[in-house]
Amino acid sequence: MIRAHPGPQPLDGAGILRPASGRPRPTGALAAMILLANPNSTTATTRAMCAILAPVLPHLRGWTAPEGPGVIETPAQLDAAGRLVAALTPPPGCRGVIVAAFGDPG
Repeated sequence: MIRAHPGPQPLDGAGILRPASGRPRPTGALAAMILLANPNSTTATTRAMCAILAPVLPHLRGWTAPEGPGVIETPAQLDAAGRLVAALTPPPGCRGVIVAAFGDPG
């Protein structure tokens, strides 16, 4: 069942989205961090995607490409974004990576 999200939750100092209030925090293996990798360099997009997933992945951490295209509109931008994601080293404790992006490279 999909529930409406109460709105974006603030990032803590480590860049981890806090779960929506009133939801239990998973413990043990279920509390493992998942990384959402945004291959474009727009932090607002990363925050928006993390906010959408926060209700179901409370230990989600967002990553925005430190350089490269702000949007992915051309084959060259898609290639550049792909190289950044391929070079990404997930942080310690990361149990999975979601590459989340929208592109229209032609």
